[in-house]
Amino acid sequence: MRASCILLSALAAGVFGLARRAEASPASRLVYARGPGAEECPDESAFRVEVSSRLGYDPFFPWAARTVSVEIEAVDGRSRARVVVVDDKGFELGAQIIDGGRAPIATTCTGLVRSAALAVSVSLDAMPSKPPKSEPEKKAAATDVEVAPPISPVLVVAAPVQNEAPPVRHRQPRRVALSIAPQLWLGYGQWPVVSVGVGGALALRYGAWELGFEGRWDAPSTVDVASDGSVQIGRATGSLVPCAHVGLVALCAVASFGGTWASGLTVADPTSASAFFAAFGGRVALDVPLGGRFRWGLLGDVVGVATPMHLIVGSDRFNSGPVAASFGTSLSMSIF
Repeated sequence: MRASCILLSALAAGVFGLARRAEASPASRLVYARGPGAEECPDESAFRVEVSSRLGYDPFFPWAARTVSVEIEAVDGRSRARVVVVDDKGFELGAQIIDGGRAPIATTCTGLVRSAALAVSVSLDAMPSKPPKSEPEKKAAATDVEVAPPISPVLVVAAPVQNEAPPVRHRQPRRVALSIAPQLWLGYGQWPVVSVGVGGALALRYGAWELGFEGRWDAPSTVDVASDGSVQIGRATGSLVPCAHVGLVALCAVASFGGTWASGLTVADPTSASAFFAAFGGRVALDVPLGGRFRWGLLGDVVGVATPMHLIVGSDRFNSGPVAASFGTSLSMSIF
């Protein structure tokens, strides 16, 4: 008999503890979204696990009156998480924006999701599970009058709310960014010699799209055109470079225009000449943020030369190549 009483007491204490815990567990409806660029971030199930592990229970219920909205997104090159809590009447109880900095969102989204889960768990833990009682309810609770149960039990089934408006997303307007960048180039292909060049770029960027204006000067290179003759060849060009950015990679088109000049060195009767230069092709670039306003670029160009050049030394004729390749590096700084 004594063992039965102990068992009943333990069961009653467990049930009472569970009831207290359920009463202290505020239920909320979760709306979780990943914006453009954040598709690879942890999904809703991973976020629920993060919050549940901190609170010790799952606070999310599909038909709860309170709504918790969480959005992971990339805005103007910065990653962020936005957390908004709305009550059952549509009033905003609180909002928080967690800034992940200018690092690529693929490297920061895991930390952003954990920070958002921490913010949600702290907010839910601080909220009461039930609204405060009104004065009539307090007076009714203070009396000892027992209220008889209804004669016929009524079964109430909760149904999902239809046609509920989704949470409002506040997006910052995209801004045009302007940057400048010095460049260093190595070129090969038009002539059988490596050329060294310097240049600069001015670029306008809007979201993933960029339009660059570049200038480049290739120092004169010595080309051996005969066993006893050589020519110095240099070039100056300006280029129009439209690009599309996908993560850290940029795919660009290149249109270059300028002039090429040549002068004889160890040839009989040396002369100098110049000619118009035009080339069209493409570029693959690696664009890496360094923090703050600076970015480092690694550039690779391949162009077809639309204006071939011919060198005539005595009775010999030398033609330039139809394709030129360049490998370069740049360090850009954002002006605004």
